[in-house]
Amino acid sequence: MYQWFEVRSGQLVRLEPGTIQREASRRRRPRLSVPFNRKCPQCRVLRKIGQWKSHTAGFCYRAWCPTCKATSHYDLKGKSLALKSGRTLALAFPRPTCHCGRVKVIGGRVVHKVLGKVVHFICPECPRVKSEELWTAAGRPVNRKERKAAEGAAHQKTADFAFDRAKIRCPEPGCGLPMRYRGRLKRGASAERARQPHHFFCPEHRAAYRFVDDQGSAVTVQLLRRRGVRKGVPWGERPKCPTCDRTLHSLGEWEDSNGRRLFRMQCPSRTCPEGRFHFDETGELVKRASRLFRRSLRLRRRAWGTTKIWCVGCGGRPVRSSEDRRFRYCEACASVPPQSAWNKQQERLYGIGWIMIRRHLGSGTKIRGLRQAVSWTQQELAQRANVSLPLIKKIEQGSASITKKSKEALMRAFASVDRATSRAVGLG
Repeated sequence: MYQWFEVRSGQLVRLEPGTIQREASRRRRPRLSVPFNRKCPQCRVLRKIGQWKSHTAGFCYRAWCPTCKATSHYDLKGKSLALKSGRTLALAFPRPTCHCGRVKVIGGRVVHKVLGKVVHFICPECPRVKSEELWTAAGRPVNRKERKAAEGAAHQKTADFAFDRAKIRCPEPGCGLPMRYRGRLKRGASAERARQPHHFFCPEHRAAYRFVDDQGSAVTVQLLRRRGVRKGVPWGERPKCPTCDRTLHSLGEWEDSNGRRLFRMQCPSRTCPEGRFHFDETGELVKRASRLFRRSLRLRRRAWGTTKIWCVGCGGRPVRSSEDRRFRYCEACASVPPQSAWNKQQERLYGIGWIMIRRHLGSGTKIRGLRQAVSWTQQELAQRANVSLPLIKKIEQGSASITKKSKEALMRAFASVDRATSRAVGLG
């Protein structure tokens, strides 16, 4: 146990531990000087003092008693204020009551562009979604439909018109809401955009729209289909679902183990019990199709100065038909299973040890271990993989997912390790 002494007139005087503790606490937490009595008028206990900001009185002091739980407010000169709480606001109307029986409190006040001054009420106990309400400063509640229309009107485009915009209403029966402005019709050349009609739409009925010219007269415009023209099939008309009689949706072109070109389709209804359908080039239904892989339509890299397209598997032989972009492999690589051709492609891109490298890219911990095995820093790995340093840190920490693009970049970086280091760390 420690003993404390103080030098007084050349002599050591022992100090009491309580005195030292009180003096140290006073030096550590200086009291806030206030222009009023700190003691509670009821129980005479020192109250906790804090600074507060009120909507009506501005900055003030808030005194709270930990014994009797009484709260008082004082202004900066020490005068008592009649405030229940520092955020209490005197309203010109009674506050709404929640369905649980509690009086709602003010969650905030804003000045809306359309509604004006709005007060936001919430219940302190119930969920915010179920208890929130909007009231205007005049005491009128704002319903959900009016709130949605006001929020849309506040964010809609503003423009100067030569006609009265308020007269453009929704043509749907029973609606009559003012229509929002989307802009001029984007059709034709860029030089003709300034002469295109104005486009208005209803916030409730999205299918209702109106086109008017610069004078406000209605203009008839034929809208185009958003989804465009459906993909055609070689046999003509697209088939329908045998259960719900709806036109099937296309899921791309596929190829089975026999080399047949198949078209995969599916019913658009989510409740349809039928699964996927496969049709051949003549339109006949294929009941059994094994070992399917997707036929790619992407453009392949052409050889310099020639019209050949090289095989993505071996990279040394051209494909069978350079005109058809769906051919990816040469005759030798196409004769083996698709998995074997893909393995040959990975070996050509990343070397013999690509399998061991890919096994180490499953998680951030394995990537960190492989990086430390080849004696690289995170900065060196980021430079070799051509990615950012924060992404490498997040991947190793596990806070960022390893995408296909980042995995290919890491594969190229670790594949550039010299042969001796690769054998030393077990990459082959």
